[in-house]
Amino acid sequence: MGPHPLDNTASWQITDGMTVHGMDGEKLGTVRNYDPQLDYLDVQKGWLFHKDFYVPTTAVTAVDPDGVTVQLTKQDLDDDRYAAPPSRLVTEKEPAVVEYDELTVPHTGADRPVY
Repeated sequence: MGPHPLDNTASWQITDGMTVHGMDGEKLGTVRNYDPQLDYLDVQKGWLFHKDFYVPTTAVTAVDPDGVTVQLTKQDLDDDRYAAPPSRLVTEKEPAVVEYDELTVPHTGADRPVY
């Protein structure tokens, strides 16, 4: 069995202006400035007074000719966490924070040690 089609954001057929639907089928807005290299969608809502919100690509459940469907509702978008692009925890320019436990095994906070 091959990979799920939504596992590779570069293969998504998303274009600026596509409609974004919530999991309840309601229109949430339209895609703006789509970049497959980013881990979020910039979605603009509102006709007269525009407001952008940023949806992580992990919330995308479907991409088809009718638009993009995400696991969110309009009420979810009232949460401030969607008001700005998600920040990356570690980038190429920033070193990972490594902590040591009493056994001096380095950990990054995940469940596995880093060597």
